[in-house]
Amino acid sequence: MEVFKCKYLQHENEEIMGFCLNQICQKANQFCYLCLTQNHYDHQKDCIRFNTMSQYINQQLKVSKEQEAQMKEMIDQMRTYLEEIYKQRKQQSRVLEIMNQRLQKQGVQYIQFYSKEIGNKTQQLVIELQQILNTIKNVGQVQTKINNQLIIAKDNYDVQMELKKVEASKLFDQGTELVKSHKFREALKIFDDSIKLFDLDYLVYTWKAKTLNQLKQYEQAIQCCNKSITLNPNYVSAWNNKGFALDNLNKYEDAIKCYNKALTLNPKNDTSWTNKGHTLNNLAQYNEAIQCFDQAITIYPNSFYAFKNKGLALHNLQQYQNAIMCYQKAIYIFNDPLILELMTDSLFQLGLKDQAKLSYLDAQQLRSIKKEYHQKQLLKI
Repeated sequence: MEVFKCKYLQHENEEIMGFCLNQICQKANQFCYLCLTQNHYDHQKDCIRFNTMSQYINQQLKVSKEQEAQMKEMIDQMRTYLEEIYKQRKQQSRVLEIMNQRLQKQGVQYIQFYSKEIGNKTQQLVIELQQILNTIKNVGQVQTKINNQLIIAKDNYDVQMELKKVEASKLFDQGTELVKSHKFREALKIFDDSIKLFDLDYLVYTWKAKTLNQLKQYEQAIQCCNKSITLNPNYVSAWNNKGFALDNLNKYEDAIKCYNKALTLNPKNDTSWTNKGHTLNNLAQYNEAIQCFDQAITIYPNSFYAFKNKGLALHNLQQYQNAIMCYQKAIYIFNDPLILELMTDSLFQLGLKDQAKLSYLDAQQLRSIKKEYHQKQLLKI
């Protein structure tokens, strides 16, 4: 864009910033920074900069476009309405022509033979004609009434749909809380109830898939993911959950395709990297798996599953010391007896039998503590 300079003396090197819109200002309407602070200091709010003017114009343009679209829609509706009236009037004219012809024809025949009968027939035709005219006259009123009823019905339908959406959303929230509490079967029923009320929410299908994965119902989980993806192809969690289900069905290549799609949508999603690495571990592609886990850890340094699975990959590459380091980081994040058992295997491979034994005993003790805790929790239910 061309740069304009101020024409005031001693302002020559200053760029013009905008226009003064104050109606009583006697100064030049174009202003630079010095003009703004010296000549327009008492009404700076009326001094509009170029970028602000551009924003204002764009806002007005948007409003104008919206009004233009609304007016076009109104014109189209009016045209349709007028065409309908025209058709009705044309049909009315045709009916009148027919009635006129019948009246004249019948009149000639009856004049020749039965003059009295002519009057009766004519009167009957007039009555019929009047009935037709009354019918035509009421068409507009009837149509208006029908239209009003349709509008009311549509409004009622829209209201009912909104109410159903609200209720479905409440059920969805209940379901997610049940999932977080590991009450998967209860959550599944709640999600189904939500879908019955409103079946176009991709979030519900994804959470239902997540729940089905926890229940090891992988085929059904994939179906839910597919529905979610149909509704929103860019939802990363749906692709991740589909990949997880495919992995558990030993369809590793298909699972990786899902994770790659998820990473295309969001390369900063640590879950996608961890899941992809896990599947690569299952394919014995350990070096590639480690690269994925490193990506996940870079994004989220406290990723328990990334450290755990990286340890597994390193162990399978016989890098036992590095594997132990990963397991230790995983334990620091979450004290899981499974990690202690995995670390025992790596210690044993290094010939550190005493440490391996201690690690295994710690794992047993931790499992025992967790078992007692679970039993106590069950007694409360």
